[in-house]
Amino acid sequence: MCGFAPYAAWLIQHYPVQVVLVNRCGYGASDCARPADTFDIRAETEPAVAWARANGAHTVTLVGASGGGGDAIEAAALVPGVSAVVDLSGDVNDTSPDNNVLAPKVTVPALLAVAPNDPYCSIAVMQSIYAQIAAPVKRLLIESQLPGVHGWDLLLDDNQQPRPLASVVADWAVRAGS
Repeated sequence: MCGFAPYAAWLIQHYPVQVVLVNRCGYGASDCARPADTFDIRAETEPAVAWARANGAHTVTLVGASGGGGDAIEAAALVPGVSAVVDLSGDVNDTSPDNNVLAPKVTVPALLAVAPNDPYCSIAVMQSIYAQIAAPVKRLLIESQLPGVHGWDLLLDDNQQPRPLASVVADWAVRAGS
């Protein structure tokens, strides 16, 4: 299951949001009508965004971590109805062989976060992605108090208590990056 579940539970208790957790095809216990190694981030994200809008969402913020953070950046460039995007330690994606080619097409507010010494994601690559994003509203956070921490672990500690970034991401989602 998605590692965002504990954060989602905290988020809905403390913020006026709805949360839709999506395991893409081939992840978790997802059941796919196509081969799990065939990725199409738009086809996998667009139904969730449409569902959220149809069920009362005024804004939709995509949040992804690790490879899912890169996927969120790609989806923000391709999927209509996305209001903002958050990428946590996502310097690559899981959906195409060409990492980060869509970053220049991201025009919605974008929040990127990474920790020093992240074993899977370098600050330099995240800085490069950030520089490519065309959105007029964007922010890159270097979580210097969390060296070596990766992905969704930037949001909650080992006891499922929120780290400072948890509220920053929540505020970004509520305000759709404004």
